[in-house]
Amino acid sequence: MSILGGLLTKKKQQSVINVLDYFLIPKTEVVSKDKIDPVLKKYSLTSSSQLPRIKSSDPLVVSTGALLGDILKLSREDETGKYTYYRVVV
Repeated sequence: MSILGGLLTKKKQQSVINVLDYFLIPKTEVVSKDKIDPVLKKYSLTSSSQLPRIKSSDPLVVSTGALLGDILKLSREDETGKYTYYRVVV
């Protein structure tokens, strides 16, 4: 707390939470540049812009440090199988 111009103000502390540690968040990694072409070929895509999008402000993107245009690989596993999907950061 501090006094500023005779007014009592309270500073808010922002807590930093790593969403990657939460058990419901899928394993997430940034796809390296040399692995992008095989991914696009696997799904018969001509450009990464054809992938589903994820906003750069998404907590998952912020936690991984991904930049605009990067591709995220998300992997999850449950009792029905293992699933991998990709998103491009916009």
